[in-house]
Amino acid sequence: VTTGNSMTHFLSPTSVTIKRANQDIQLDGFTEAISGVQHTAEKFKAFGWNTLEIIGHSIPEISAALDITSNCQLGPTAIIANTVKGKGVSFMENNPKWHGAYPSEEEFAQAFTEFNEKINHLSQLSEEISHE
Repeated sequence: VTTGNSMTHFLSPTSVTIKRANQDIQLDGFTEAISGVQHTAEKFKAFGWNTLEIIGHSIPEISAALDITSNCQLGPTAIIANTVKGKGVSFMENNPKWHGAYPSEEEFAQAFTEFNEKINHLSQLSEEISHE
């Protein structure tokens, strides 16, 4: 990644945009405990990249960042999407155990149920808003 970052700035493309998920979890635990705090945005800035940090679970933030970068002609841009591993599944959320692990059939069913409940809730909210 470091070589690519430095070469991209050296070549001076103006329309390169990347999105990098920043979950702070790796296979064997939390990144900070294993290899220290990761300063992802600062690393990209050091190589001359424009950077935007967003909440990677927020559709409005993702959309706004993509709108901003679509018009950026000042060099390469990195969108750092800070996310939570396993977001939305109670037993997986922010749990390093699930980085590279597979759920059992029972766990899969529970995750599927939790997602369906969230989708149904959002659908109900959408209907309420459209009827106002």
